Amino acid sequence: MKKLFLYIVIFTAIFLCTFYYARTFYREKMQAEAQYAQEEATSEEPNEETIVLPQPENNEKKYIAGIKNGYVIVYMDDVDTVFEYTDISVDVLRATLPEMYQKLQRQIEFEDKKEVFEFLEDLAS
Repeated sequence: MKKLFLYIVIFTAIFLCTFYYARTFYREKMQAEAQYAQEEATSEEPNEETIVLPQPENNEKKYIAGIKNGYVIVYMDDVDTVFEYTDISVDVLRATLPEMYQKLQRQIEFEDKKEVFEFLEDLAS
């Protein structure tokens, strides 16, 4: 009888230790998952105060044609980066197409490369 009682006490002690360990492990795991979910939610989802601007669908930059050093030149939209140097002389342009010369003095804006090259072909011919 004493042995049976001893086995029941040992079994109960092992059961209680295992239960305590499992409960602690599960609680720490749940806290870690909750913290991860909270960090993920705050970093990815915009809240009510966040302003989300739509991204432009067209990634192509705009181009600007103008005059520099007596020749027609095409810049990127930042007007610092040269997209295309041309050998179209402003003097010839002023004599043959004065209205185009005036437009180029004010600069002409293009939406894509195709428009730029069509414009340059028209000027060159």
